[in-house]
Amino acid sequence: ANVICPDPFECVDLWNEYECTCPGGYQKSGPQCVNANECLWHPCQNGGRCRDYAPPKKYECVCPFGYTGMHCELELLASGVLTPSKDFIIALIACVSTLILLVLVFVVYNRRRESH
Repeated sequence: ANVICPDPFECVDLWNEYECTCPGGYQKSGPQCVNANECLWHPCQNGGRCRDYAPPKKYECVCPFGYTGMHCELELLASGVLTPSKDFIIALIACVSTLILLVLVFVVYNRRRESH
């Protein structure tokens, strides 16, 4: 059946049922949709202050001195150069190590195949 939800709700199809929900960035409060405060989820890192906005912007992190990025996740060096987080460095090392391992396996496999 064609269902039309009243404004500002959006209709979500749930396999032979439907639900009227609020659009992204909003949450249901009684019979209406209100701005969801994304700052309650503490998205800002390294002491950044969160400012909540209405969609489509949602929120902004105001970073303390020495940090930048959408969530204040990047540390600035004195020279103004960005330094990646520890998690990024670990992920990068893991990817490079995996790539080197794959290349070594490929080389060994090809050498053994050529010798037969």
